[in-house]
Amino acid sequence: MLLGQTLRTKPVDFSASGGLWTPCAGSVTPWQTHLGSEEYPTDAKKSAWTNTFNPTNSENRNEVAFLRYWGYYPNSSSAISADTVKTTGLYPYANGYPWETVVKEDFTETTSKLYAHGRISYEMSYVMPDNKTVYAGDDGTNCIFTMFVATTAKNLKEGANFCMKMTQTSPDGSAASAFEANVEWIAMPTPTEAEVKAAIKTTAQRPA
Repeated sequence: MLLGQTLRTKPVDFSASGGLWTPCAGSVTPWQTHLGSEEYPTDAKKSAWTNTFNPTNSENRNEVAFLRYWGYYPNSSSAISADTVKTTGLYPYANGYPWETVVKEDFTETTSKLYAHGRISYEMSYVMPDNKTVYAGDDGTNCIFTMFVATTAKNLKEGANFCMKMTQTSPDGSAASAFEANVEWIAMPTPTEAEVKAAIKTTAQRPA
């Protein structure tokens, strides 16, 4: 920032994509956009489907926080009805994705969640110099490492998903500096952005 300039800040608008849940580490793409991440998405079945959801159980604290984010305050183990899901807008599958924010010179921004990347507890997504390959980690212990390969360079909305399979070849108990492994990338199902956006509202309903 140059001397005498005023630092301008404004909230990023996530209202069109189901709000923002637990933002985590981000990165800058090679084309100078922000690539963010949502971690710890709720267990969708606990949040909207189950007939035995218990808000007093500490194992459900993330789901309780999600419901209260949407203005629903469960105080008993009564079922969360499908009507409640529809009227409050608490669609659990709306969260748990990376997103890209483009900031223009006039300070307007456009933010898009990257649904085709899949729904995990994203720690950070990072784009490689080819402008197509995106590596991402899951913020947890013994979780997954993923790769998304965009169909078109600099367009992260459509592409193919892969999950890393690592087979250790170095001896058990060896030092980290001596760690060796074979790596294989397993192709994962990759729905289109339109398919995921449609499924968010059509699948987030409790069965009868």
